[in-house]
Amino acid sequence: MRSTNISKRVSFLALLLLLSGLSLPARAQEIQGTQFQLKVTATTPHSVTLFWVASTDAALNPTLGYQIYRLNGVCPAIPPTTVAAATGFQLISGAVALTVLTYTDLGFPTTPLPPGNYCYFATSILNGAQSVPSNLAPAVVLPAPPVLGVPTTT
Repeated sequence: MRSTNISKRVSFLALLLLLSGLSLPARAQEIQGTQFQLKVTATTPHSVTLFWVASTDAALNPTLGYQIYRLNGVCPAIPPTTVAAATGFQLISGAVALTVLTYTDLGFPTTPLPPGNYCYFATSILNGAQSVPSNLAPAVVLPAPPVLGVPTTT
């Protein structure tokens, strides 16, 4: 009975907070993160360049950074809702969060990036809290073209 009353009070307070127009505490905002659009801007033989728009939290938080994850293969039909649920994805941008809005995947940890299908997502990092994954961005790395030459005659 007591836990039911507490649950009702918490629900009521959450409703009041929502109706009053107040925002969630800063820590909750960091954990929720802001969805931002990740895009593949270029593919060349053995590399993929990604671009994203800064998180809406970036302007007020100069220490906000980003991490990039890659799946070797096509993007799943259902995007992961957490990094922990992102089966097969691996962090490729390194443990230190990026402070730029582009990243070129050269194939880390094995370079060069072999031809094939890849899928990417990004997260924002602030004060040790990580956002939910961004949208998924598919890429296809094609093999390098052959170089034709004219046979020489001697």
